[in-house]
Amino acid sequence: MLLQKIGNAIRSAASTARDPAWQKQRFSRACRLLDTFIRYKWSAALIAVLMLGLMLFTYSIQRYQYLFDNFPYYATRMSQFYLIDYSVGFVSRALVGHVISLFTKKVSMALIVHITHAVLWISLITQAVLAALAFKKAWLNRSPLLCVLFLLFALSHHTVIPNVINFGILDTYNLILAILYIYVADTKAAYVLAPVICFTGIILHYQFVLAYLTLILSVELYYIIRNEKGRKLRAAIFCFTVLGSAALTVYLVFFSKYHTRMNAKELYDYMSAKFTDIHGWGLFEEYFTYYIYGDYKGINYSAPLDFVKFLVNYSLGLISPLSHILYALSAFPVFGLIGCLWCMILKKKRGKERLPYLVFLLQPLTLAAAMVISTDTSRWAGACWFSNFMLLFTVLKEEGPLLTDAAKRAVNKKWKQALAALVLIGSYACTVYIYASY
Repeated sequence: MLLQKIGNAIRSAASTARDPAWQKQRFSRACRLLDTFIRYKWSAALIAVLMLGLMLFTYSIQRYQYLFDNFPYYATRMSQFYLIDYSVGFVSRALVGHVISLFTKKVSMALIVHITHAVLWISLITQAVLAALAFKKAWLNRSPLLCVLFLLFALSHHTVIPNVINFGILDTYNLILAILYIYVADTKAAYVLAPVICFTGIILHYQFVLAYLTLILSVELYYIIRNEKGRKLRAAIFCFTVLGSAALTVYLVFFSKYHTRMNAKELYDYMSAKFTDIHGWGLFEEYFTYYIYGDYKGINYSAPLDFVKFLVNYSLGLISPLSHILYALSAFPVFGLIGCLWCMILKKKRGKERLPYLVFLLQPLTLAAAMVISTDTSRWAGACWFSNFMLLFTVLKEEGPLLTDAAKRAVNKKWKQALAALVLIGSYACTVYIYASY
């Protein structure tokens, strides 16, 4: 009798669960509960924890063990940036080491590891917070497509893994500078911080120019066009930033080598004397003689034109066509989807208001330019990925209804929804494959 009652109850529950009306009611109730949670004042903090969890999941399953299995290799790469300082002259890549030299004259591997781990965590946490703020804004604007995009941002290998591949390298510092700018872009602090961040990033490592400078200038242009208040002052600062960044880049890339106070051997001896673990790890000498002095395996490329020719020819010689195709398949379809949103907005805009969105549409071309002069594809793909999503976040923050309407029109038919889903799933699958075979 008891078993019969239990069986009847199970059949009744199963029958109810199959009822479309019941399913719709339950789904609607779940959505209302989720909506209530997201509207909660501190929900962004909890969503940020979720986003960080997604990023750490991606981080842990593929790269974490690889990093520590190859730590001696990473140590010889990263140590350079923490030992060199401006005793050699005003050169790129020496800022972090110079700051450390103000506090200590001896540098240990343990100190470098502590600093680099702290920087890595800061980059992951700040990106998780940005993703959470964007997701909350997208949800409140009732845009499922934008919600999925920012979930993809948190889960994507392009967001997480370049930070691990470049563990201890200065790219992560430049990423943090770009994140700082995005946080203050809509405030008066950006008037001062925009040029300061750009100049600091270029001094840290001139790869900032192709990685994040275009992002900052694009967002600055957006606010200059959008806000009439303070437009002239911000436009003047924008011009100063462009000219100053160009001059600083040209000097550091082509002319700083003529004003060094040490030759390559003296620099190597100076850095070795500061490093307490030189016998355990060694120094990556060839790397610095190449970028600071223009010498590569005994051949000098100090003349600006010779240096550019060598850089391009060397990179083209190492390019893997299959790798570039896979990176393109993992990133450009998503960039194309974001580009569709800019095109939808361009149809609504008139006159000079169209200019920022035209610039946003061209943003992925920085990846193509960077890949010609460097074989570090993951570095440029990660930077371009971050930049495109931050442009999306900026417009979502300022013109949420406009972007939401563009997202709805972009996927207003079932075949468009299916295509968008295929793009997102295919992009993620391709990215997983790339980094699994790295």
